[in-house]
Amino acid sequence: MTKRNHPYVERYARRECASCHEMRTPAELRPPDGRLGKIPAECQTCRDEHAGEAWCLAHNAWEALSAFKPNLTSWRGVDTACRRGRREQEFEQAGGPALMCESCLVEKPSREFSGRGKGKRGACLECESLHPGQQWCKGHQEWLPVDAFMRSGAPNRAYCSACFRLSMHGVTMRQVLDRQGVKEPVCAACGSADRLTVHHDHSCCDKGFGCERCVQGFLCSSCNVAEGMLKTPERALALYRFMASSSVIPLTQP
Repeated sequence: MTKRNHPYVERYARRECASCHEMRTPAELRPPDGRLGKIPAECQTCRDEHAGEAWCLAHNAWEALSAFKPNLTSWRGVDTACRRGRREQEFEQAGGPALMCESCLVEKPSREFSGRGKGKRGACLECESLHPGQQWCKGHQEWLPVDAFMRSGAPNRAYCSACFRLSMHGVTMRQVLDRQGVKEPVCAACGSADRLTVHHDHSCCDKGFGCERCVQGFLCSSCNVAEGMLKTPERALALYRFMASSSVIPLTQP
């Protein structure tokens, strides 16, 4: 028999209930089946009043049972801390740098940002709750509709589809827009905003992705195919001159 399970301690020693803050005996804190072990932080009276909930030791508050990880070895049937509280405890033990919310410009712990690794969102959870149906884009540095983002892949959820493609070329949306002299992504040739691709000089980077030096701007898929077939500016200029000077030849009457 351990000291804390001594009959005198169980019957007369009192401690404060973490929920109602009333002084309770260990017997009043333990579950009704009378099992021994570590004394719970909350009393049985409070547990009866919060049916369908469990006391979270990480937050010192009642949480829904669905917020806890099941634990069949515990008399509670769930863990002593909710999933979010357990993650916060692991973060505090491991440590980690604080992050600056790009939306409200307030420095907060990384646990207050969704995502992980390179996919950490630029805006905190509080700001996300104030913009339903929208998501912060690290490239645009503004809130965009959720449809503008890719659905899978952790890094994709921090950048919209257009900014994610630009990041593969090592440039940002702001750099490309300044280079084109426009405010919104459009085709540099025809002005269309549909099915845009990132155009770069293949003489610099002959692979699928360019670099900060050779990315020239956006082209729609049609203009990009046409540019690829013409290959050189001289051929494009010759075709332009031909098309500008050509006209329909009238049919002569027999």
